[in-house]
Amino acid sequence: MKIADTVCLILTPGMGDDVQIMKAGIMEIADVFVVNKADKEGADKVAADVQVMLKMIGEREWIPPVALVSSNKNTGVDEVREIIKRHGGYLRSSEEGKRRRWSQLEMEVEAILRGEISQLVENAWKERKSDEVMEDLSSRRANPYTLAGEIMHKVVK
Repeated sequence: MKIADTVCLILTPGMGDDVQIMKAGIMEIADVFVVNKADKEGADKVAADVQVMLKMIGEREWIPPVALVSSNKNTGVDEVREIIKRHGGYLRSSEEGKRRRWSQLEMEVEAILRGEISQLVENAWKERKSDEVMEDLSSRRANPYTLAGEIMHKVVK
């Protein structure tokens, strides 16, 4: 959830989504709630249930809107698009948006570092790996932890 700027949770009437929402604690994650198949029986109830649950969460700067969408009736998609744009504007001008962006950048740097470190370790292992090393490991003349420690020592030098 930390990668996307706006998280839309799609709910469908008759699927028991309201129970799943409460179980998963997903109310705090979604920025927009979309009730799909709004032309089906129970769609209004799902939307109303979400509204009630949102009120139970307490005060928030951004209160996730609930939109009803029906592809059969071709309704609601423009509303969802506008809500997402509005949320983008909110993020650009709020501390919450700044916090999220920093978190995304932090995760990106960490992912790059993990990839770089992984490549260094893999290269060091390839240099060290040989039939002799594998024989020593399989005959227990060498310990995998000791060998890994030696390789890591070489990598961090």
